[in-house]
Amino acid sequence: MILTRWKTLFAHIPVESMVHIRQGDYYEAIRQSSAAGESTPFIGFMLNIILEALQYSAVSDQVSDQVSDQVARLLKALRTGPKTAAELMAAMGLSHRPTFRKNYIRPALSAGLVEMTRPESPTAKNQKYRLTARGREMR
Repeated sequence: MILTRWKTLFAHIPVESMVHIRQGDYYEAIRQSSAAGESTPFIGFMLNIILEALQYSAVSDQVSDQVSDQVARLLKALRTGPKTAAELMAAMGLSHRPTFRKNYIRPALSAGLVEMTRPESPTAKNQKYRLTARGREMR
């Protein structure tokens, strides 16, 4: 609501839906903030959610058959379990990491179909991606 007062664009951004999808992470951020006696973990979580919601909104506005097909390929590759970006790219026969992130990972993360196994360290070398409950429901 505060963001909507600042910029009306936020009235159309699904921030609440993104929080709902990552409800466990939401409560973990609150727990971490309480334990640390500061709001930094919660603020970081919420800023990340807002960014994801904005990206999701942008992707939703520009969805094409190609993006949908790409995300579907990613979901299929993840059906056998969590994988690193390198493992996913190899399984899908891809070699250009920036394009992979832009066309596969980001849309799938923003749509709540895929999640990071280590969301607190998004750039960790051992970061893996796995299907969310919503991603497992996709056929």
